[in-house]
Amino acid sequence: MSSFRIGFKKIYFSNIIFRLICTPTLPSNQVAFRVPPDINKLDIHDYLFHVYKL
Repeated sequence: MSSFRIGFKKIYFSNIIFRLICTPTLPSNQVAFRVPPDINKLDIHDYLFHVYKL
């Protein structure tokens, strides 16, 4: 299904704030998030995969 290792932690209500920001330089099929500095790229990917099945 995916080529990366999937985490097994269940997410109910996250205490992490993901802000979707609008950037004029990105194409329409890409988005940008503003997240806390202690969150890394793997955490973001795992969160989006489990919550939105991306």
